[in-house]
Parts: sequence; C-alpha cells; structure tokens
Amino acid sequence: RCPICFANAGTAGYVCEPSYEQIVKQLQTLRDLRPTPCSAIQFTGGEPTMHPDFLRIVSTARDMGFSYIQIATNGITMANPDFADKALAAGLHTLYLQFDGVGQEAYESTRNYPGIWEKKLAAIENCRRIGMKICLVPTIVKGVTDNQVEKIFKFAIENIDVVSGISYQPVSFTGRISSDDLSKMRYTLGDLARDIGSASGSDPLSDMYPLSIVVPLSQMIEALTGQPKIRASSHPDCAYGTYFLISPEGKPYPFPRVINVEGMFSDMNRIAGRINNRGGRVTWLDRIRVLRMFKRHFRPEAAPPGLTVKRLIRSLQGMVDKKVGRGESEKLNYKTLLCAGMHFQDRHNFDVERAKRCVILYSTPAGVFPFCTYNCGPEYRGIVEAGYVDQQNTATVGVEETSEIK
Repeated sequence: RCPICFANAGTAGYVCEPSYEQIVKQLQTLRDLRPTPCSAIQFTGGEPTMHPDFLRIVSTARDMGFSYIQIATNGITMANPDFADKALAAGLHTLYLQFDGVGQEAYESTRNYPGIWEKKLAAIENCRRIGMKICLVPTIVKGVTDNQVEKIFKFAIENIDVVSGISYQPVSFTGRISSDDLSKMRYTLGDLARDIGSASGSDPLSDMYPLSIVVPLSQMIEALTGQPKIRASSHPDCAYGTYFLISPEGKPYPFPRVINVEGMFSDMNRIAGRINNRGGRVTWLDRIRVLRMFKRHFRPEAAPPGLTVKRLIRSLQGMVDKKVGRGESEKLNYKTLLCAGMHFQDRHNFDVERAKRCVILYSTPAGVFPFCTYNCGPEYRGIVEAGYVDQQNTATVGVEETSEIK
C-alpha cells in the first residue's frame, strides 16, 4: 500500500501470491541459467515475510545452492525477535531494508504505517543481536526525501557493525505524472553523486564508478578458483557508487583514494587473461602477482590508520565470500560501507539498451524478465500477475466443481 511503489497491490484489485511449489519452479529456473547458474537471490513482493511459507521458501533456496539470500523488506516482521531468529536459522543472510530516512517524519509521505520508525530500529537491533547484515534502501524523491541522503549516510556509519551498504534508489515514476510534477520530483544519479559527496567529503567525479567496473574482479576470481562467477556487465547508466573504508573513529575513506582502482582492475584483467590462456591452470606465480597487485596499487598515505595490505585483502575477501571474516575473525576485517545508487527506469526515460544489459532478473510464473521491463516503463508485472491469479482461480473452480460432482 505504499503510494510510491511500483508493485502496488493496494490499487491492483488482487494479490498475487504464488504457491510454494510455484516459487520452487521459479528458483530452479534461476539455478538452471547457463553459462553461470544464479547464486544470489532476493525475495521481494510486496512484503515477502507475509507469505505463509516464507521460512520454508528461504530454507529451500539455501538447499538448492543459493549462496546468498536476501529479502526486500519494510522490517515490520523482522522486528519480532522470534521471527528474526527463525529467518536466520532458515538461511537468510541480509535485509534489503526499506529506509527512506531517519525518524518517523521521513516516512509520512512515502509509507502508510504509523510507528514504522520504531519497527525499523527494532529490526536493526535484532540483526545486530543475531549477526545478520543490512543494506539500507531509501527511495529518493526531490523535495520529499532528498534532504535525508546525508542523514542516512551518517546513520549507516553509526551502525557500521550491522549496516554493510546503502542502495539509494531515485524514484521511478510508473504511473501518470504531469511535466511540472516530473521536473519537481525527478531525482537523478547526478543529484545523488552531489549529495553523497556533500555527506562524505568524496569527489563524485573521481570516487564514483559504474557497477560494471567490477567485471575484472569476477574474471580474476573465476580464473583463480575455476568456478563460474556472475559478471555485472550492466549499462553504465543503471547504477554506480563506491565503497568507503570506515575508521574506528567513524571517518569515511573513499576506496578509490586508498587504492588505484583503474590500475588494479587493469591488472586483474591481465592476470585472468594469463590463466585463461593456459587453459585455467593456476600457478604459484599467479598468486604472487595478485599479492603484488595489491601492494603496487595500495596508497598507505591515504588509507585509514592501521590499515595494512593484509587487512585490506582480508576485508575484500569478506565482501565476496560471506564465510570470510565471520565470528572472531571479523575483528581482522576493516569495516566497509557500500554506497551506491540504482536508478530504475520509467516511461519517461526508458532505454532499450539498458534493458538488454540488465543484471537484475525477475523469475516469475511466466518466465524471466529484466527488472525494468517487469516493473517500470512498458512493464509486464500486471500482465504476469493477473494471468497467474486468473489461472489459480480457474484451477480452484475446477476442483470445487469436481468435488460437487463426486
């Protein structure tokens, strides 16, 4: 029922709630993708925790081989300690927590739930208690929530022990809107770069990069491990951001100042190329090259106090492998904060080339769709959901008629 949501069941006239069996089929579709099976899953909705089989679905995804399981949630259900414990036991790793700002007032125009701020704080405390991570997800509307960008950034640093990232999402206008309102409320990735720079002291032109810059990292890890890795080769207009290293005093250090990013990623490409050229065989010299790469591009004069190359590598390992740096060994990791923006499309800025290079795919009862073709612009969501609801209703009627005949 959120007034700014593209999945607005409150006005659709129906609720599309696929069965457990149907969701397993959708999960299997993602695991069957080739050449690289999907390894990360996010359950969304509406509110996914309201599904009667939610915990069973999460544990099934874990057993099917999804190594990273996340939910897009408003946090209301996760504010219940017992439910949070059960979600952790089922295999949930991260909350993609809707977070429009700090304090109840920030939600008055975007959400229809009195007291939701207290619920979010309770959900955060539960995650802190059980060791679950959170990515804050603000919807940014110019003149409504853009004044919260800096407050959210500071809140994340203050809670860096449990908050691992912020995914700012400039509003996507999926319904009718006048040209005047569009110009007043449209918030772009350029606007976000400026506001993040003001909040963090970073330079939008030198510290922010498109998501696709991480492709060499995937190529190098794939070459070193022999395991296929997903390459986030999305369109440069889709998403961008940076990592911040957070000092013990809470000071943010943009990652591109601590590491020569472009030089390091170029080296990653060369290392991966050498390994692939010899058929995937990894030598001891390759591993030495990786260590030298970090030493060569590390800038100690710009690094936070106490950060060494060894600790930096350990922190990077923790970003790509959740098993690294957990429990007691987490003390060896330096705290990092992903700060990124994802600008989903709408009918007013739709670009087919962006849709072709989408790296966020929806698995639905009708097949797999790029995100923006399912939710934004000329979207398929309504068609797919209405078709599935009609199909289920027809099946139910058929069963009832058969029972009456018997």
